[in-house]
Amino acid sequence: MRKAFRNVCVECPISRSCRFEGRVPRGAAIGLGLIPIAAMLVIWWLFTLGPPEERRIAPTILPSPVEVAQSIPELVNGRDLPHHVWASVRRVGLSFILS
Repeated sequence: MRKAFRNVCVECPISRSCRFEGRVPRGAAIGLGLIPIAAMLVIWWLFTLGPPEERRIAPTILPSPVEVAQSIPELVNGRDLPHHVWASVRRVGLSFILS
């Protein structure tokens, strides 16, 4: 079985004197991977905060995370999802073949 973590050697772009070397612990790697995802969710939530009339970005262009989560059951239970997924897969496949 391959090792999941390799030795990492990173030189600081600001100063050549600082150098980080060693293994990244699994918890730290997962935590560092989740930070950008959490940051994007917070930014998304901030941009869609407030009543629909007062938002920075219209709800038809960028709905709030709560609105998206509330629409998931309707999307999954509706009969259109497989049709739309298949149409998207066909488009991607055709684009890949044509390129």
